[in-house]
Amino acid sequence: MIDWRHLCRGLVLLALNGSTISKPSTGIQFPFFISSPPPLTPQAIATAENILAPHLSGDGAYVVYEVKPKYRVGDHPVSALWIAETGLARSARRLTSGDYDDHSAIFHPNGSTLFFLSDRHESGAAQQIYRLDPFGHSQDAFAITSISNKKPVQSFSMSPDGRYIAFVSADETPAVNEETLAGKHDSKVWNGQVDLGRLRILETANLQNGIRTLVSCDRHVDSVSWSPDSKSIIYRMKYNANLESNAFPTSEEIVSISSTVSPRTIINHSRNPQSPSIWVDEDIIYHLRSTTLDVLASSPSVWSLNISTKVPPHRVYLGDSEDAGGLVNVGVAGQVAVEVVTGVDTRIDILDRTGKLFTLYQTIDDGILAQEWDVKLLPDGTYVFVAFKSSAVAGEPVELWSGRVSGQMTVQLSQKLSHHNAKLQAFHLPKAQPVFWTSKDGVDLAGVIAYPANQPFKNLPTVVIPHGGPYHRDALDLQFSCQGWRTFLASHGYLVLSPNYRGSSGRGNEFARTSHGGVGRLDWLDTQGMLEEAIARGIADPNRLAIAGWSQGGFLTAWGVTRPNSTFKAGIVGAGPTDWGSMALQSDLPDFQADLGGNAPWSGTKPQYMTGSPIHFVKNVEAPLLIVHGEADVRVPVTQAIGFMRGIIRETEGSDRSRLVIFPREGHGFVERAHAEDLLEMVLEHIDQALN
Repeated sequence: MIDWRHLCRGLVLLALNGSTISKPSTGIQFPFFISSPPPLTPQAIATAENILAPHLSGDGAYVVYEVKPKYRVGDHPVSALWIAETGLARSARRLTSGDYDDHSAIFHPNGSTLFFLSDRHESGAAQQIYRLDPFGHSQDAFAITSISNKKPVQSFSMSPDGRYIAFVSADETPAVNEETLAGKHDSKVWNGQVDLGRLRILETANLQNGIRTLVSCDRHVDSVSWSPDSKSIIYRMKYNANLESNAFPTSEEIVSISSTVSPRTIINHSRNPQSPSIWVDEDIIYHLRSTTLDVLASSPSVWSLNISTKVPPHRVYLGDSEDAGGLVNVGVAGQVAVEVVTGVDTRIDILDRTGKLFTLYQTIDDGILAQEWDVKLLPDGTYVFVAFKSSAVAGEPVELWSGRVSGQMTVQLSQKLSHHNAKLQAFHLPKAQPVFWTSKDGVDLAGVIAYPANQPFKNLPTVVIPHGGPYHRDALDLQFSCQGWRTFLASHGYLVLSPNYRGSSGRGNEFARTSHGGVGRLDWLDTQGMLEEAIARGIADPNRLAIAGWSQGGFLTAWGVTRPNSTFKAGIVGAGPTDWGSMALQSDLPDFQADLGGNAPWSGTKPQYMTGSPIHFVKNVEAPLLIVHGEADVRVPVTQAIGFMRGIIRETEGSDRSRLVIFPREGHGFVERAHAEDLLEMVLEHIDQALN
């Protein structure tokens, strides 16, 4: 049953906002007289800003980060660099214009120079590394890699002493013969090894010395990490540059930057780990990888490798009941900061080779953006922490916050450095609370419930919105997206239920592994269970129910509306898998899709994937469906939507009440502002017509 310990607090908050509210079990009434702001508009969400990629200076005094439109207007992405003083509220200021795509900025260890990637030489051209003095009179940046290159710098990393930058880029392609172009001899080998990353290095203070290529072979350099003494680099190699290669063996190798000694392999991985490695002291390397090594649908844990021995890597933290979400080098040898995903909350724990030292940060009725934070340990023992924080409980949009603490204590994010999303507070921002209940088979579960703060809290029209992933979760952050509709629909008067069903993150490996060959079973039991509890408590109107979701949430929507005797009045299937067999054949992550479906068509075994595919039960669809998909989606190809719609037309009587809308040029995540507005308008119209 739903645990009302947190929800009752939300009822008090609702009362303070002016609603007439009755808690079903007590009948307590709260009058209101305060007028409410207007609900969120599609335009407000589509024109919002994304803030991301914070990076602290070595002394923790400053943080640089990116600000970019959530959805773009032109043909190319744009992003501006901003800087803020970590000890001064409202100190954020813009460094670059935002006319180009400036991103991935880091400080030189001396704190006086920034390095970043940009296409400022030509909008939409190959990204190159630029240098900028953020404190000088002139803030003109200049390129330190060639702007004439046609291949972009894929990633870069600065040595701890600041003398070198290591970066990854592909070799330049030889000029194509004009006769070849005229004859259109442009066939390609599928999965051919193209744009393989090479490991290169340059000296930051002696650019005239040129660029040296340290590693160039028949595999792709995927990530790099410097040794603490700045003399060596550990890099990861995989077969190809594409995502599909992550399912195949990779290796970690070490190369010296000053000698001609050949690189040496230190470890072979059965699959690509889930984070780059971090070289924290003389012989210890950390990275995140699956708790269960040889499977894909598995929660990440922290693993450690001692490169001075031949002992295999071993798991040192998380994976049993909590999961690892990110890993950061704090700047002092031997320590790393780990993002701990636990239920609907997030912690930042500090580790060294002895294990966990202490918890640096803990969310309370709020959330921080996953892997969008940074921490530095100063010589005097002070930890400086920055993160992008928001609160669905308090209705606070995401902004950049900072805090510092001396010694091994929990830090408070006390300084609000930015105000990028202040305009969103002019709209009615709904409230949210975590809720807890027990499944029919006895498993304790958690999720997030969002609700309008200006309506009676009883018999509300209800939309179930399962998250994507499935290895993801709903937390207490305030979301604004054209593909995540919790905040948007709750602002328009709907009760929104977001279950962290089995297969989600934050509950350890056994919980996550239920998705392996199990889609449509326990995940659906948990989704349905949260809805049944909300109905039993009187907050959800059983006669006004809808379900909607994106990606894996779109699958659960398609699954829910194909259940016999479904009570949903409407459904929205956003980029959702409907046939796991063809997903394994067509997706850019075929092994992952086969893992979820149970097996792949090429396995030669009984097609287990058929039992969890909504397409096989499409004859049960009775609710009007809005099916939306990006035409260029390679994660969940548009054929999933087309096939499902074809089944509805052929197997159901009410097919004229459903429609499929395909958005040109869009992939699995939408990027164009006009499409974002159109999608949100369609979503609201479809739900309103069905439930009001």
